[in-house]
Amino acid sequence: MSHSQAQPTQVTTRKPDQVVVIEIRGRLTLSSGACGRLRTEVGRALEAGERRIVIDLESVTKIDSSGFGELVAAHNQVSAHNGALVLANPTARFLRYLSVHMMDQSIGGGPYDSVQSAIDGLRKLSLPAPQDET
Repeated sequence: MSHSQAQPTQVTTRKPDQVVVIEIRGRLTLSSGACGRLRTEVGRALEAGERRIVIDLESVTKIDSSGFGELVAAHNQVSAHNGALVLANPTARFLRYLSVHMMDQSIGGGPYDSVQSAIDGLRKLSLPAPQDET
């Protein structure tokens, strides 16, 4: 096994302080499979009635246009459920990309420099009542 071989991307979910935190470790790219796993985790959280979600980007080593698109899609999906999705620990390069492509307004609130500050921000947020699925 080559030492230069990339480690598989991990997407994990935890729920501290009534906020869902989705952590991505590795590449958020189409080829890594992380985009689909992120979509699945956001969907599971929404199905469970969760409406406050943090995506922790601290351990993301690479992101491509599919990864950025998936973050915007996740934000839109959570917003459609009267929820809030924010980003924690984005790199300076990530923030520049969002700004250059005018996506910085496409992902609400934040970004936050830590998961805890994102959780604190979401807990203070007053969300509208959940939409009926009827």
